[in-house]
Amino acid sequence: MRNVQLSLALVSILLIVIVLSLNAVRGSAMGEGDPEIEPWMSVERSFVTEEIFCPGPLGYSISVDITKPGENVTVWFYAWKHAVDLPGPVELKLIQIDEEGNFVRVVDQENREIKTVGDVRWRTRVPDVAPAHYKFGVVIRDENGGVFAKLISTLYVPSQELNATISLNKEEFTSSDNLVYTICNEGQTHLSFGTEYNIQYLHEGRWMLAKWVMPSVWAPVGVELRPWENYSHAVELFPVYAGTYRVIVDNVRASGTDLFTTLIATFKVKEATPLEEIPRASLPEDFWEELQEFCRENIPENWEKKDVADRLTLMFRDVVERADPEHRFFMHWGGVERFSVGVKHATEEFIERWPEECHEVEIEVDVVSWALTESEALPKGVNWLLVTGVVVVAIAVVSAVLFSVKTRK
Repeated sequence: MRNVQLSLALVSILLIVIVLSLNAVRGSAMGEGDPEIEPWMSVERSFVTEEIFCPGPLGYSISVDITKPGENVTVWFYAWKHAVDLPGPVELKLIQIDEEGNFVRVVDQENREIKTVGDVRWRTRVPDVAPAHYKFGVVIRDENGGVFAKLISTLYVPSQELNATISLNKEEFTSSDNLVYTICNEGQTHLSFGTEYNIQYLHEGRWMLAKWVMPSVWAPVGVELRPWENYSHAVELFPVYAGTYRVIVDNVRASGTDLFTTLIATFKVKEATPLEEIPRASLPEDFWEELQEFCRENIPENWEKKDVADRLTLMFRDVVERADPEHRFFMHWGGVERFSVGVKHATEEFIERWPEECHEVEIEVDVVSWALTESEALPKGVNWLLVTGVVVVAIAVVSAVLFSVKTRK
């Protein structure tokens, strides 16, 4: 019995030794126990000693997060409130870690003896390797070699790939349907792009911008997709011609790389917007009467062009608030010495109602898009097949004439 107990005790001691050994190995891999490495390795993502760095007396800037392979990274700190004396040396390091956060190697390092902070900068370069992870930044020591302050970030160099797709909720649509395009990030990198998109219409064998179903003004909004995330956007297909279209999203980029692409999805519209539903820009008759009366009447002698343009702007703003409060038709208006109006779904009749000038102030109507009922909505392209046929016939006629003349001689 005593032998069994002794054996169990020996096994327990052996297990304890093994566990302690494994923890020691793991601690070594993590940088634990190494005072030169541990301050960086103990930071999970990033860390700032705020008593020292902003909002403390030292302002700072440091490279963070996603980085390209071979890219320069920088840490910078400076006295922005008052002079700051440091108790010990400044250590700057770039440390490579593995995906689990274990220590791999010191890529670059530098120690500086700085008594009073002025402007401290350190730049180094991450290796040209992907994917890769790093700890980066500065540790300020105290007079006993302990940690006085830290400014540390985690850097990630992603795989150099871009895997993005675009899909539509349907392949065929009718007027007033909602087209929904979805961009999916199917790769390991973060994607970034804007909310802007283009819709093009296939007209007489060439693609042209379908302004009638696109915003005339874009808000500068960016989108970032993490791996396996989606982004969707809905577009009302109104008004539309029947035919073939495509939606285009340009400049889709993979963060931490130099890769970018253009995503394109093609679709068809089976049924066009009925003629009676096609929007057309218009204004009430009382505005046209007021405009004509103002342009005919005498104005004060001290009025300049700016005063006339201001009066036209005020008149137009008032009528738009009544007739087009959602700005479906009128995008912009006004001017200093020239009065300008931006119009969507414009018709020739609407354009012709405007005088060219009023009290020597030029009036300019900017057609953002034509109503689908107007011929200008789809400008005629050059029919190269017809041109080619004419050229061939002309060459044949000239050749026949020259041959006939030569034969007579």
